[in-house]
Amino acid sequence: MRYYMLLWTWQNKDISLADENLTLDNLKHSFYVNKHPNPKNREKHRIAYEIIFKILGTDQLVWCFTDYADAVSNFSIQEFEKYYQCVLWELDIPEKKIIWYCQVAWNALRSGEIKMYGEVWDIFDSSRPIFPKLTKKYDDDFHFYWSGKNASELSSLMFLKKPVLDLGFPNSVSSGCSGAIVIHPVEKNHIKRNPLKKGIGKWWTNSNSDFRRPPLNYDKELVKKIHCCQCPGR
Repeated sequence: MRYYMLLWTWQNKDISLADENLTLDNLKHSFYVNKHPNPKNREKHRIAYEIIFKILGTDQLVWCFTDYADAVSNFSIQEFEKYYQCVLWELDIPEKKIIWYCQVAWNALRSGEIKMYGEVWDIFDSSRPIFPKLTKKYDDDFHFYWSGKNASELSSLMFLKKPVLDLGFPNSVSSGCSGAIVIHPVEKNHIKRNPLKKGIGKWWTNSNSDFRRPPLNYDKELVKKIHCCQCPGR
């Protein structure tokens, strides 16, 4: 039996994933490599991309969201649609063709910043007023684990054997924790919504929220389960 997963990716208007002869140029189209106001950050991003290209043996990467609400949040709309003038594609990809990566490792590799993302941050931030001692310990453990790692160590932690599932929504991937990459060319039968196709155009709507979903009511046991330092995807 083959299992598929819906993914979403923002792409420049002049890029058609339906064109199987298209050669993607991740460096050319990266804002962080070409337009970041800090030249040092541009160089960090270029080096990070080249490390990943070397590990995967290709630079034909389609970076995807695993959560539609995340893809159309206020932050995503502002960045990708309004600033970069991109359009949103919806893909239906066989799970065996998805490359899973760690958001914390990737962002540390490309920016040098150690941050929590997605569900880990949601639970941590929402729980701080309720469980201050427990969340402080997690914060200390998190930064102790990630801080001081060099590019080689971060790249070795970049890729996951399987996606980490959401603690609050166990049937979905923990968005912002486990990111998804698809190698181009994308087979046409795996493209569910092509925004460049006549009759489709802009099919997505802004969620009008800064969050992927409403905050959950967390209990102490759920807080104890937040992952990262002992990632279940590795």
